[in-house]
Amino acid sequence: MKYSKALIESLEAAQLLAGHFTTDYLESWHLLIALANNPYSVAGSVLNEFPVEVDGFEEAAFQITGQAYQKDGHFELLPFSYRLEELFEEAGQIAEAVRAKHVGTEHVLLAMLFDRGTLASRILEFTGFSYEDKEQGPKISDLRKVLEQRAGWGKEDIKAIRSLNKG
Repeated sequence: MKYSKALIESLEAAQLLAGHFTTDYLESWHLLIALANNPYSVAGSVLNEFPVEVDGFEEAAFQITGQAYQKDGHFELLPFSYRLEELFEEAGQIAEAVRAKHVGTEHVLLAMLFDRGTLASRILEFTGFSYEDKEQGPKISDLRKVLEQRAGWGKEDIKAIRSLNKG
């Protein structure tokens, strides 16, 4: 399945961002930061609706990975990490379930939210999002609901997506 224009733009931005860190692969957290920096994409508009600054994602990435941002980066087309490949496979399944023509930022962000083991999910938690029902801070479930609304998915679409996770 082809990628949407917004997803391609976000991947390009993630590649540029990754060039400022010492890494051999494009990781989910590079893409999460790139999505948050693209407010014109579905995922970016959803992420920007919550009270978390993109700088917070970058600080969380440093705290979790120990990789500091290097001002003088270099561009190198990095291969996807194994985990990012898995996320894109799941995003493709989500896109097919909702009968989308392209894999978009919304499908990739939802795949990230479903996979608690990614660095992207850990960064979301580090910046205050919670998978648990706590009184303070935004919940991942709220992020998911806003994403579903912004993507324009109806009840049947959501039901098809949820059936993927049960299988």
